Amino acid sequence: MLGWVEVLKMGVTGDRAARAVATIERSGRAQAKLIDDLLDVSRVVGGRMRLDLCLVDVTPIVRAALDAIRPTAEAKGVRLEPRLESAGCTVAGDADRLQQIAWNLLSNAVKFTPEGGTVRIILARRRRDVRLVVEDTGRGIPADLVPFVFERFWQADAARSRRSSGLGLGLAIVRHLVELHGGEVAAASAGEGRGATFSVTLPLAPLRGHADRRPPRVDGVHVLLVDGDPGAHEPLRTILEAHGARVTAVDSVRHAREAAAADMPDVVVTDLDLPDDDGWTLVRDLTAEDDGVAAIALTGADRPGAPHALAAGFQARLRRPVAPDLLLAAVSQLAGRPRAG
Repeated sequence: MLGWVEVLKMGVTGDRAARAVATIERSGRAQAKLIDDLLDVSRVVGGRMRLDLCLVDVTPIVRAALDAIRPTAEAKGVRLEPRLESAGCTVAGDADRLQQIAWNLLSNAVKFTPEGGTVRIILARRRRDVRLVVEDTGRGIPADLVPFVFERFWQADAARSRRSSGLGLGLAIVRHLVELHGGEVAAASAGEGRGATFSVTLPLAPLRGHADRRPPRVDGVHVLLVDGDPGAHEPLRTILEAHGARVTAVDSVRHAREAAAADMPDVVVTDLDLPDDDGWTLVRDLTAEDDGVAAIALTGADRPGAPHALAAGFQARLRRPVAPDLLLAAVSQLAGRPRAG
């Protein structure tokens, strides 16, 4: 980049100037992606990766990721073959992070597939989950290296890995985001030169009226439910207890601190507006005592400052009125999330 900047400063014009601008733009975008990946890894290591949960149809998310990667694939001569479920692939998730998962997998596949190769994308709804498969006809992965592909900086550290630009962070980020959504990710390859397959499985969000899609159990999960209006938190308490949770319900920050001091919860579900303080202060204090505590903010759709909840110690935000299925999915996912460290 700096070299081409010097060329432009010399006053060159025509094709050489156009080439300089194109190279600087390409390099700038690559550096921005590296910085974004490093920031995401920092959030992962520090346990600060957040999800803004809602009911999301995965199909349009994967289509958007395909649209974003298509120009790169066409320029490289790689054919994309999507086969996507048309509807019904609804999960409890963060739409932006789900698109990041899909884009990272597609980008990885296109990067390591040579001209004339093919990347197949399959999205299917099964009885209890949604499965995304990205299969390429590229360089493949040696069998002894497959277990390490989701490790941070694997590409840079492994002497026999598939060399390319980047820091080897994309797949590590994919794994963490999938796990935060309560899902699983796997890699497979028949060996070098025989392509690779990456699959992501996400729990299907239970929908009312579908007996085969039951809300997740949260057996044994200790939930601290904080709401200044007992009439508001009683329905949530009933739902959680009916699905196995152990719930402590209080109406103020002071009572929440006392309850946590006696028995630290696994998950805190709190309103942001409380009689004696606010939910941000409560969560900051509890996570200072135990950084393994997960927190869910309950907000009104138009509550000022609510979108910033995810930057202030909360792992998820649920808008009122809270759908029971979404509450159970969020508590289940966060109770089982990997701990910081």
